[in-house]
Amino acid sequence: MTRWRQTGTQEAISSQALIAATARFDAEVAAATRAREHYWLALVGFVVSPPMLDSAVLDHENIRVAPVVGCYVCEEPWTELTATRRCKGEPR
Repeated sequence: MTRWRQTGTQEAISSQALIAATARFDAEVAAATRAREHYWLALVGFVVSPPMLDSAVLDHENIRVAPVVGCYVCEEPWTELTATRRCKGEPR
């Protein structure tokens, strides 16, 4: 079981929940790809070290990459222009 902590709380994530989230992600990406729709993701980079990996601290003090929004399918960054266009890519 993986444990993630954020701002003083700890959330246990079971293996079954991670498997279900992965299956849901794969299905949503496939549907977006078929429909030529963007699949927008917001990504934030956190610094972690081996002692922290069992209970990684995901709080603002460990952010090293500012939030970035982009399409998972075509890998284009979100802009007002790209948001109005159909998605042209496929995941790599």
